[in-house]
Amino acid sequence: MNAMSSEGMYKVFVYGTLMKEGRNSHVLNNARLISAKAVTRDKSFFMLQFESVSNPGNYSPGVFRHGKTKIKGQGKVLGELYEVNADTMKELDRLEGLGKNYTREEITLEGGARAWIYIKLSDDQSLPYATHVDYNSQSQCYYWMG
Repeated sequence: MNAMSSEGMYKVFVYGTLMKEGRNSHVLNNARLISAKAVTRDKSFFMLQFESVSNPGNYSPGVFRHGKTKIKGQGKVLGELYEVNADTMKELDRLEGLGKNYTREEITLEGGARAWIYIKLSDDQSLPYATHVDYNSQSQCYYWMG
């Protein structure tokens, strides 16, 4: 099963400002929530919080993946799983700066579902990263409470 259905719908995994109650959640107003507690299957991710480029004065999380940048991924990510149409997917790509700030990658979630996730492109350590991101050592999951 892949992240796009035969009906042209996409599954997308979100972990930050697009989640319910997040400042960009309005982008998913027409989306169908599949799971409010989805978790990536692989432990190849790392999450950092940084100053938002699109919303100065606020913070946003960015997920990095081991092997894609110099930052070593070592945990899972907790987020939400949505089903979206092609127009919403284009809006998500625009919001995330696809190709500039993020890349979109198909991943597998616990339970076997496939979904798109936005992975941070830059591993530039001079970016203004904050140090606090929530991590549950028992479940080995990163999560962002905004």
